[in-house]
Amino acid sequence: MQRTTLPDGTRIIIKQRRDAPTGFFHAEARGLAALRDAHALRVPEVLEAADDRIVLEDLGDGTRATRYWQRAGAGLARQHCSIGTHFGFNHDGFCGDRRTTRRTTMAGDSLPSVACCRRCAARVTAD
Repeated sequence: MQRTTLPDGTRIIIKQRRDAPTGFFHAEARGLAALRDAHALRVPEVLEAADDRIVLEDLGDGTRATRYWQRAGAGLARQHCSIGTHFGFNHDGFCGDRRTTRRTTMAGDSLPSVACCRRCAARVTAD
């Protein structure tokens, strides 16, 4: 990961990985766009997505605002209240390097696979 400033003064973050799995950074870009579309959390704008990198708006370091955790929790709750036209996500994604298949359903015919994300959550909780 590299932080840099463009000639016009725009601050960006470049995440680059030559051995990234196929579609890795494009999946990240789609996920970030979905999060931004909910307008519940501050999410960086994706400026470029390629096979070996993603370029993001740099949100800066900043300092925690008053009631940071309460505001973050409220934003996360709003994020999860965002209602779409279907359950699940319309594209495959990744949990680490592992590709995850996301099936969408209009009438509840099947649930998306969440086993990988459960394993990730268990790791985060254990740390």
